[in-house]
Amino acid sequence: MVAEQTAGTPAVVKWFNPTKGFGFVTPSEAQSDALLHASVLAKRGKRWLQEGTRVEVVLEQGPKGLVVAELLTIEETETAEDDLEGGDWIDAEVKFFNFAKGYGFAVVTDGPEGTQDVFFDSRVLAQADLDPPRPGDHFKVKLTQRPQGCAAERIKAG
Repeated sequence: MVAEQTAGTPAVVKWFNPTKGFGFVTPSEAQSDALLHASVLAKRGKRWLQEGTRVEVVLEQGPKGLVVAELLTIEETETAEDDLEGGDWIDAEVKFFNFAKGYGFAVVTDGPEGTQDVFFDSRVLAQADLDPPRPGDHFKVKLTQRPQGCAAERIKAG
């Protein structure tokens, strides 16, 4: 039995968790959110989509609700690329990364407070299209201060 599909439905990414491998979009013409699986993103060469990204999708009714069957278009935001150009990038070395939990810590030696540990998660890795790192790997980070401490807001290969 072939599931009934909708063609070219505009939607907005509600959230996507690359560690869990799924997220949800809010279709403009549906009464409920639709599941967006990582395998659908992978077909478009993506690992992650930012909350609020506008997309056009093909929806189908799955056993538990609406499912994104195909991602037709992605409205790329210019701000993400602009962020890569300006600002201070700081060298970081991975201390550890827990793949199951989707987070890790790196150490920076020339941060705003000298040498310090920096939290990073799978979301920023996916944004940068980077694979999970191993201890000793190096990359560059843009830092942000959070109540729990310093975190990588952006990461790029370095």
